[in-house]
Amino acid sequence: MDSMYIVELKVEATDDSAVDPEGVYDRLVAHAVTWLSRDIEGEGQLDLSQSGTAELPARRGGFEFIKTLRWTVTRTHRVRAVHCKMSQPLEHGHGAQFICEFTLFQEESNTVFRIELGRESVSGLVSPVTVDFIRRPGLLALSVKDHDLRLTYQNQVVDGRFEWINPAHVPLLQESLAHERRLPMLLIDGGAEEAKEIGSRAAQEFAGLARVLLVDRASRAKMRGYLASIGAEIPEHGARLIWPVLDAQHEELTSLEPRAAFISTLMETVAPVSVAARGTNRWRLRAADENRRAREATFQAALAEAVAHGGQDAELETLRTRVAELDRELAQWLEEVERLTTENEALLDLKYQASYWKEQAERAYADTGDRPAEGWDPCPELDPDDMSELAEHLQQVSAGAIVFTAAAKRSWRKSGYPHVTAMQDALIKLARAAAEWRNKECDLGMTMKSWLKTAYGLNFSPEDVPLVRQKLHEFTHNGQSYEREPHLKLDDHVKPNEVGRIYFATDKENARFVVDHVGLKLYGI
Repeated sequence: MDSMYIVELKVEATDDSAVDPEGVYDRLVAHAVTWLSRDIEGEGQLDLSQSGTAELPARRGGFEFIKTLRWTVTRTHRVRAVHCKMSQPLEHGHGAQFICEFTLFQEESNTVFRIELGRESVSGLVSPVTVDFIRRPGLLALSVKDHDLRLTYQNQVVDGRFEWINPAHVPLLQESLAHERRLPMLLIDGGAEEAKEIGSRAAQEFAGLARVLLVDRASRAKMRGYLASIGAEIPEHGARLIWPVLDAQHEELTSLEPRAAFISTLMETVAPVSVAARGTNRWRLRAADENRRAREATFQAALAEAVAHGGQDAELETLRTRVAELDRELAQWLEEVERLTTENEALLDLKYQASYWKEQAERAYADTGDRPAEGWDPCPELDPDDMSELAEHLQQVSAGAIVFTAAAKRSWRKSGYPHVTAMQDALIKLARAAAEWRNKECDLGMTMKSWLKTAYGLNFSPEDVPLVRQKLHEFTHNGQSYEREPHLKLDDHVKPNEVGRIYFATDKENARFVVDHVGLKLYGI
């Protein structure tokens, strides 16, 4: 199975719960029964007290399919466990299966819950298996909502709810961010109109994967210096995912809209990391080992009884039974070895591919942003009051891959932006990027944001929700309508007269960038 999502949590009874420590496992099993039985017609329910299998007809929208379940139960004097694998075909998956596996494990009074989502191809088709969108499994939702249960990860409570951060919380938050043994933290601009609804949904979907915090505007201002020092400023009307290792590159989400895209983009970032962090399902292996020990003890007792009665037939039958059990056990382990071998080969292949493409990208972009090119150097200097000379030069040398509107020239003249050299460098790099974009036929093979950052060191954002909300994103050039939502960010979290911006449209039809504003941020200053 190609794992895509793993959550593993410790589960206890809450302080005011009537559930005893041993009963925590029974409560989780009851939630599993409820969840797995949702497709059974009538009042029937699955029996998870003993190992078994089931095939259930199911329907999601207009897609009808058979859901296959197989579960193994362990019950000894020390351990209780159930491991269940649920598989169902992917719509338009060409025989591929979507897999959900969960393990409930209790040793004495210590209880663990692990759930894993993934995909696997059973048809031998050499093609990527796609899953459109990963959602929090229903079993996790039921468990998190149970007020008698307390779910934790590394002593951090997982309750599916977001937290508000106000200025009084800032010192504690900064201290928490410094701890490496914590969940990633999603810090959302709490001043955004949609923040509360997005925060609630994100907290539910990312239970066990990340903590969700809504930071009010006063707290954002108080934390600005600290967050800037770790490269994790919270964008206005956006969010920042801060990893436990603070020198990592923290994911920036410049907009909370559209909401479904915000959640899915974040899930695509966090879920794969959860797979690497949680690793092998050791609870399943421990349960299997406990089952083996129990079978061995039963065999030895039966064999001793047969020998004591002196009956060779009884002894022989006991040995035959044991041989059959070992054959079944061997078959299961051979299946597991084959699965792990396949996964290992796939990982090695992916590692090779990642290394290859990284090398190719580095080779392609090593000198893209800084190499001299005919006609580019020297460029006229940017005049603080008039950008006409530089603009005309860039339009000419790029063969029209970048154009500047009259409004762009007016905006620069009125802006008073103090960092003229930085703006000149940004404009030249943007013009060179426009020329390369045209040469690549507007197909970069990666996002514009990643490409501009990697190749030219430019900070680009494709969206600007406040700009659209204030209807400042549309403009006309030579009778044609464009949208200038894409923009370069020269500075953030500085004085209002230093917030540098270049707003432009990407015109694929004519393979060019149309720059309509050069200077300061168009709003909020």
